[in-house]
Amino acid sequence: MSDINKKCPVCGQVQGSNKNSITCKQCGFEYAFIKYSASDKTFRVWQQNVQENKKRNSPDLETMEIFLSGDSLACMNYESKELYIFRDGEEVQHEQNVISYSLNDRNSAILYADGKLRMSGDNSYGQYEMEKFTDVKKVVCGPNSSYAIKNNGTVQISGLVLTHEIETWTDIENLVCGSYHILGLTKNHTVKIAGDNINPIIADKISKWKHVKAVCATTDASVALFEDGTVSFAGREKDLRADVEGWRDIVSIAIESAYTVGVTKNGQVRLAGFCKPFFDIMNRSTAAEWKNVTKITTGKSSIAALFQDGTVKIVGNFSGDIEEIYNNWKKNISYR
Repeated sequence: MSDINKKCPVCGQVQGSNKNSITCKQCGFEYAFIKYSASDKTFRVWQQNVQENKKRNSPDLETMEIFLSGDSLACMNYESKELYIFRDGEEVQHEQNVISYSLNDRNSAILYADGKLRMSGDNSYGQYEMEKFTDVKKVVCGPNSSYAIKNNGTVQISGLVLTHEIETWTDIENLVCGSYHILGLTKNHTVKIAGDNINPIIADKISKWKHVKAVCATTDASVALFEDGTVSFAGREKDLRADVEGWRDIVSIAIESAYTVGVTKNGQVRLAGFCKPFFDIMNRSTAAEWKNVTKITTGKSSIAALFQDGTVKIVGNFSGDIEEIYNNWKKNISYR
């Protein structure tokens, strides 16, 4: 006879005490709660079936991206086109058929596969005008502004326009925003910069970046990750975040107010920069101890990582209930 487990061995969903249930309500695995079978052979077959379904139901971490603000964490799965947004004290927001998402501490934007755009948050400068844009492939939220990268590689802006120069750019694949500048990563892996009172030395350095894999920006600095795994910093002289210039074998980068953050090929986190502890509620420097990391992201003064086991971790100045977010993440994202 069969015994009944309380949790599905594939996805971990709590089933309850219904002994008549043979199908998991979350992942659909049949006979998910059978612990013992009539023979050792059938039990081994069942165990193999569990492992195969675990692999099938686990998210592909390579297709996932995480986003962090001062009080929320979001996860985008580009393969399944699913977006999950975790906020303190609120129900998990689950959006389907999403192809692009962006957020900051004041705004968020969702682009659906059917071309529909939806903004939320502040609209003091008319950021919501972006909802009227068409033929968009990627959305980006900047300070008091929203940016749409069109399918033809041009950029359309709503809200406070930093400079109209951005609207003359072509072949743009991605945009990242500081407080007073914006970078555009092109199809040929070079970088454009525009903004207000940009230091010509910094602008010249950025214009010479080639073979760029990714860029990121914060209030007063920019960072590029090159295809060979090296990193370059553009910002103030003697800024400790510039120590990234000596990094090697980096696969993911991010930057925030105190640190530049990188992930190496072997999943180790590297930090460049410094923050006095009394400015940091949850010491961000502890992120350097993280291992088995696949993706990294930052908020204004915080760091989050996605690990190889499908879990996440947040450190820094984050106002949300982290334990609640971790629990909701495990229920909705992590099946391992």
